[in-house]
Amino acid sequence: MSEIALGAGRWFMGGALLRALRQEWMLVTLAVLAGLALASPELREKAAGALADAYLEVSTFVALTLAIFYGLERWAGIDLAQVLGRHRAWQVPIAAILGATPGCGAEILLVTQYTRGVVSFGAIVAALTATMGDSAFLLIAKDPPAAAIVIGLCTLAGIAAGYAVNLLHPDGLGVLKREIAANLGCGAPAGADERPSRARRLAEAGWLLVLIPGLAIAILEGILQLDVNAWFGAYAEHEPTKVLGLAGGLLAIAMFITRRDPAKGYGGIDPRVTMALPPVRRMIVDTNFVTFWVVLGLFGYEIVAHATGGGVGPWLQASEILLPLTATLIGLIPGCGVMVLVTTLYLQHGIPLAALISAAISTDGDALFPAIALAPRAAVLATLYTAVPALVAGYGWYFVMG
Repeated sequence: MSEIALGAGRWFMGGALLRALRQEWMLVTLAVLAGLALASPELREKAAGALADAYLEVSTFVALTLAIFYGLERWAGIDLAQVLGRHRAWQVPIAAILGATPGCGAEILLVTQYTRGVVSFGAIVAALTATMGDSAFLLIAKDPPAAAIVIGLCTLAGIAAGYAVNLLHPDGLGVLKREIAANLGCGAPAGADERPSRARRLAEAGWLLVLIPGLAIAILEGILQLDVNAWFGAYAEHEPTKVLGLAGGLLAIAMFITRRDPAKGYGGIDPRVTMALPPVRRMIVDTNFVTFWVVLGLFGYEIVAHATGGGVGPWLQASEILLPLTATLIGLIPGCGVMVLVTTLYLQHGIPLAALISAAISTDGDALFPAIALAPRAAVLATLYTAVPALVAGYGWYFVMG
């Protein structure tokens, strides 16, 4: 046991983290945002909540989705890349249906397939248009008829947008593919990750031990809308679910920034490398990557909302005729948190269904964060394209249905 502890200390303190801090701008960005978050008690509380929410509401479902797909690929012989490659004409509707499933795991998986050249750019636009992110869980639980309408319209809008984008870009966006190739590294090795150390294997075991109760809490609170903290009696005031979320989020970030990718170095990820990993390790690596970028985005949003004094709520106080437009613009903000807020406002009768439809179609959820990391220009262009069907559907519903 002492040898494992010493190995863990050498892994964490033996220069990997320091080299990462010197080499990776994103770590400096995270440190700056964390420092700003700790500057005031209010921001500190919001930052802790954002980290816990990112793990319990995003990372757990991403891990579950990736585990299912990677497990099917390895043990059932069902390769999503081969299926999508054989049925290129059906990529757009398949992507839209996958995107319409609650959560962001399917979209993140499709973004990874896009970076490998498996799916078209139109398929990515279809998935990002169809998704409502984590807010779908809330809407399904609280208002199933509205959820059926919104998710159905999102799926149809995704299919239409995906085919339209493929017609607009029959060349497959060659310039964006070159951008992806440059980001991944032209001469990157395509083999498996280096053999993990004992400390790394110990961290992975701890990661899985935290994931199991974390996923249970995510289902109970996020889908079934139960108050799990209340089950802890006298300890409920300490918010044990939040503590678990903080532990899982911190562990995921620590493992991400201290892992050395053979192609990208510390704090990097190359899909051509991770696809050769065993399914469980591949799930951990990809989930940690998503967790880092989601936390980075949520930290930034909380700081901006604190500085401006209110987030997106006041934006939705516009005149009724402008609500679909305002909701579309709000939906373009990366992350699922904003969409959850918009959904909550609808459930409280604060905005009409037309505004919710616009926001749901334009939002890209948490899938946009890793997409920006892998292919910034493709990600920005894709999210701008989602605004077009969002405006059409939102105003169409407003004028036809009222």
